[in-house]
Amino acid sequence: MKNTNDIIKAFDNSEDHIEQLQLKLRSELNGLPLMTRAINKNQKIFRCRNIKKVSDYPLFENEISYRPDKENITSIGRCNWERSSKFYGSIQSDELPGDVTAISEISSLIRNDKEGSEQYAVGVWEATETFSLMVIKPPSLKLPDSKVVTEFRNVFNKELENNQVTDDKKEFLELYGREMIKKVFPNENEKYTLSALVSETILDYQPGMIYTSVQSAHKGLNVVMNTNDFDNHFYLKHVVIGEFFKFKNISAFRPTLVCANPRKTPFHYELPPEKERSTNEEIIALFERQGIPHSYIVDILTRQMAQAVEKV
Repeated sequence: MKNTNDIIKAFDNSEDHIEQLQLKLRSELNGLPLMTRAINKNQKIFRCRNIKKVSDYPLFENEISYRPDKENITSIGRCNWERSSKFYGSIQSDELPGDVTAISEISSLIRNDKEGSEQYAVGVWEATETFSLMVIKPPSLKLPDSKVVTEFRNVFNKELENNQVTDDKKEFLELYGREMIKKVFPNENEKYTLSALVSETILDYQPGMIYTSVQSAHKGLNVVMNTNDFDNHFYLKHVVIGEFFKFKNISAFRPTLVCANPRKTPFHYELPPEKERSTNEEIIALFERQGIPHSYIVDILTRQMAQAVEKV
């Protein structure tokens, strides 16, 4: 595996390196130590899209799930090649709900470190049975304090030590882990080339993978799955329309509408059950309990509303 690691370290997105690495990976991946984590029956997975207006509300599952038109996918993703569709979603961790992690992955408030609110549609799927997914090892780089990172590192270190894994294989896991946490900004998708190449090869042998969420400071958990495997293990339980709030480094999601029966299409949205509703004052109180002043929150939301009116 040393030659594979050398190619990764010298990788320059050239056709030669891509071809060399593909050949090496296909012959060497089966010998890698495999760490897995159970996805239990009824466990939920979340995926979202940003909503600007009522006409953006999804009415069918393919409008909130993975892209079915893979022949039209022209950009590389963290785990997918061009013309390759994968299901990307998030699951609950010890520190973050799955819906908040899913939103964090695409939120402009998170990406641009701004404050205020955004509207999202969130699809919620449930697992039909218990199965396992491969876990990506967090690299040894200094990362934000996170229970998820600590848990994954401890499990990997124990397994690697017990199984006497070679230094070359340990280095490969480290190099791949670094690629999987690389921050990539919009319109820079070519920087995903290496992680996409390795991930696509792994996903030829595995149904999916779990890795920490960069945008949530590694407190949340992301999942990527082959579309056929996803369809075989999950069903759409409901779809939620709601507001995502972020003030300082604290965020929350408030449901405002729900489609409780997505098997009936087009989707029909209603108010969520009363116990799941919350008023503006209740949301503000939630942030106040975290030490953020009432006036600070109201001022930001008022200015955001005024800017929206000006655009109209």
